[in-house]
Amino acid sequence: MANVDNLIPGGHKLTLEEQSAGGKASVEARRKRKTLKEELLLMLEDEEVQKSVTIALINEAQKGNVKAFGMIRDTIGEAPVEKVQTTQTVIDMSKFSTEEIKAMLDDEV
Repeated sequence: MANVDNLIPGGHKLTLEEQSAGGKASVEARRKRKTLKEELLLMLEDEEVQKSVTIALINEAQKGNVKAFGMIRDTIGEAPVEKVQTTQTVIDMSKFSTEEIKAMLDDEV
């Protein structure tokens, strides 16, 4: 839900300074997310951290957390595969006259 106090009325335009401040804040937020991602990747290289995360994930799945179970299943390669079966019929249209083809198209419409 939006914070009503932060909404800008329809006709109001941001000043150049406000736009600049918003752009700088956006860059800083991206920088922080990148730093967090790099830190997580670095920590996950540690075997003890990997074991702790694995155990926590398994514990959550055992408690009935469906998302944790799905993550485990997908990670170990057991995700269900959606199978779609198609059939294809090839008809040599060169054997038909133009009138016959038109009639077939009219019947299908």
